[in-house]
Amino acid sequence: MDFDSKEIIESFALEVSEHVQYANECILMIEEQRDEEAVNGLFRALHTIKGNALMLGFDHLGALAHAAEGLVSKLRTQALLPTKQIVDLLFSVLDLLETMTKTAIAEQPEPAGVDQMIQILDSISNGTVSPQNVRSVTTISSPVVDTLLTPERSAPVAAVPETRAEAAELPAASAMLSTAAASPCVDARPYSMLIVEDEFISRKMLTNLLQQYGSCDIATDGVEALAAFSQSLSETPYDFVFLDIMMPNMDGFEAARQMRTLEMHTAMQQLKNASGSKTAYNKHDTIIVMISSLDDPDHYFNACYRCGANTYIVKPVNKAAIDELMMRYASQLNQDS
Repeated sequence: MDFDSKEIIESFALEVSEHVQYANECILMIEEQRDEEAVNGLFRALHTIKGNALMLGFDHLGALAHAAEGLVSKLRTQALLPTKQIVDLLFSVLDLLETMTKTAIAEQPEPAGVDQMIQILDSISNGTVSPQNVRSVTTISSPVVDTLLTPERSAPVAAVPETRAEAAELPAASAMLSTAAASPCVDARPYSMLIVEDEFISRKMLTNLLQQYGSCDIATDGVEALAAFSQSLSETPYDFVFLDIMMPNMDGFEAARQMRTLEMHTAMQQLKNASGSKTAYNKHDTIIVMISSLDDPDHYFNACYRCGANTYIVKPVNKAAIDELMMRYASQLNQDS
């Protein structure tokens, strides 16, 4: 599929709306039942909005989602309880995220109070402000906070496009998304790559960055990835697997562990079939690149030392990071071929 930045922006807007709707349902369950899975669902929704927003260059939107994600992580560890003040605040955050998305794609000024909301969320998360005192946060006037906690806004905003036709005139601000094709490629053979990512936007962006280096297969979760990886071992092993950590059904950590196990079993069988010949078997380990929105040393350690990944990159993944990674592994891959 050809890269289409308008399609990306349209899909982003629609996905934010879907994630916000799901997150609102999670908050209702948290408020009524203190449901643990609802807390996890809310965290995943915010995590996805954050990652996609940052990847598309909507940094302020990503920063707000990140601050909300930090607050919800405190609910996950029960460092905070889902009080009425927390619930009301989270509802307001979701309203603000959706409004920011609409104004961003229409190139309209974003709603007022975003920085103040981020400050409130961070202050509660780090324990410097109690949720009960959110309306009296220092340096933030009460009218501003009151506005943040009230969903209604008087400023008109553009509607989220419902169809591609409606999105045909989306702003050209996303031109930065189509720059990958201009990259100089490393002087090497085309690589075979597997992209494992459950989010459409992240898959599309990563494919656009990687397709200049070779062929890209797609899997939407760890289970699909293992099936594709296993088949490749019996034919032509992948050179690279780009593996998102947070996915449904099977996360990236478990997928990486099982991929390395499959490689080991395949190698053992091939060595037996080689009948002792030192030249009949050529070891080929796929380079596993773990991808996460979290710049977390624990995640890096788990990915690279417990699960067998070669390296770890943090979203938003950009062209410079991909070019540097390909240059770093080019000589190793060329020696294996």
